[in-house]
Amino acid sequence: KEADRKKTDKSFFVSKEEIVENDLNIVPNWQEGLAMYKELWDMTAHGMRINAISFLTCGINIFASAFFTALGSGGISLLISFTRTFVLQMIAVILLPVFWGLNGVWSALIVSESVTLFLSVFFLLWNFLQAQLIFFQKLLTIICIRNRTSQIL
Repeated sequence: KEADRKKTDKSFFVSKEEIVENDLNIVPNWQEGLAMYKELWDMTAHGMRINAISFLTCGINIFASAFFTALGSGGISLLISFTRTFVLQMIAVILLPVFWGLNGVWSALIVSESVTLFLSVFFLLWNFLQAQLIFFQKLLTIICIRNRTSQIL
């Protein structure tokens, strides 16, 4: 029974020495593994270069979503976030590979972020113009009140 227990314990638990020994045996072989998958490595590096372009617009979209959340406009924030992370990416992943193959899959994030950028800029400008309109309405109200009081005096 004692031998069976040790055998069972050994199959479930690995000692530190065995982990270090196995890791040291694997290290020389990982370079051989990469050499076998050079085509996959090259394809991934190419895809990451394409995908990295999306980071240029990603920050503006995240800022716009956070901005509208802070203003209490949760609907606009939800629209921006949901559009950039789900709707447009799904459409792009389905349509772009038809035209561009594997580069279309890698470019899906760029397309979804770029289209969402237009949506974000539209809402940011709309909010800015709305704030300017409110500002000028208040300014005109103040001017009219001052003119009335000066006419009364």
